[in-house]
Amino acid sequence: MKKSVLIALFAMMVTAPVVAQTTYVRRPLPVAAQSAPLAARIASPGDEMQQAVRQNWRGGLWLDTTRNRYTRYDAAHNNLERIVEDIDAGGAWARRNRRTNVYNAQNQRVIDTIFSNLNNPLFAFTRTYTAAGKPSVLLVKLRFGAVWRDVSRDTYEYDANGFPVSLLQENNSGGWYNFARYLYTTDAQGRITYDSEERYNDNTGAWEPSSELAYTYTANDSIATAVYSEVDATTGSLFIVGRSSYRYTAGGLLDSIYNEPYDLVTSSYSLGSLATYTYDARANRTSEVIKIGSSLTALTNISRWLYTYLPTGLADDVLVGTTLAVAPNPTNSGRAELHFALAKAAPVAVEVLDLLGRRVAQPLAATARTAGQHTVGLDVRGLSAGLYLVRLTAAGASRQVKLVVE
Repeated sequence: MKKSVLIALFAMMVTAPVVAQTTYVRRPLPVAAQSAPLAARIASPGDEMQQAVRQNWRGGLWLDTTRNRYTRYDAAHNNLERIVEDIDAGGAWARRNRRTNVYNAQNQRVIDTIFSNLNNPLFAFTRTYTAAGKPSVLLVKLRFGAVWRDVSRDTYEYDANGFPVSLLQENNSGGWYNFARYLYTTDAQGRITYDSEERYNDNTGAWEPSSELAYTYTANDSIATAVYSEVDATTGSLFIVGRSSYRYTAGGLLDSIYNEPYDLVTSSYSLGSLATYTYDARANRTSEVIKIGSSLTALTNISRWLYTYLPTGLADDVLVGTTLAVAPNPTNSGRAELHFALAKAAPVAVEVLDLLGRRVAQPLAATARTAGQHTVGLDVRGLSAGLYLVRLTAAGASRQVKLVVE
């Protein structure tokens, strides 16, 4: 079964909230290798999404089309079951399918299954991870009668620093065969700067370039721009198709994404669509609105997602709306400072981790700190040159920032 057919089946079976559906980022990055802002968190730690409703703009009104109901969670607030419903011809919600999830002891999703008509398993996704917790293999199975068959798999590779190197996509039809692969170029901080797509030509037995994504980042390691280019079949050269420009709130939450097609004649970008996001007081995303138009004054609504949550009673994320930075960065003296702010008083701990997640230094054990700005000294003179993570934990909420030791 070709991957394109498989994706079409997924689209029929599953509808879930996605980040900026109109962006030029057309495939998932290995986000476990990226920072928390890049992962585009939707819910605050502990809060459980209850419902996600998609609406389309028609005749000057927002009309419901699809609803995801998150019906069960475990003690660690991992979602165990989601019901997908569509509006039927009579305007009522009709069940389409359900999806269940299984997690390991590290709260990583290892199995999720899609059931057609609620009780008939159709697709199963199994995930494995590296010792450092990064995605390793995603295996997709399709059920034919009572038999499960492997239909596709995605395999990630990383270098000695834990930076992503490639993603290989294969299909299965009496044996595994190549479909596509993505080759990653990373900078000294492990951020993906280029993501080159190649498609496998069954006739020639060779990989052929197809497209490329070039990324830039903010000072907080969040995506700033993603420029999408495709390969000209005649010349073999790349030509720019468009870009997505990301903007963030003062607290580091995703605020909007400007999606801009590129005009080869004028060598310029213009607005094509805009995705905007809103959040509640606990930093849970409450809406995602997609509009199209060639200018900010000529935008037309297209679709939106509306999210609702069940607060779990956990303490508010005391780090929401704060800055988190290390300076100097890189450091060649073995000394640096972590600067952060707290929205309210909380116990604070600071750790330095290597890329395998092992603690190599603990500049601050759990210590009560007041609300406001704070600085913690980082003595990393005993560490080898390379990339590290400085993790700040306050009242059970954690954030981390990268530190380069030269």
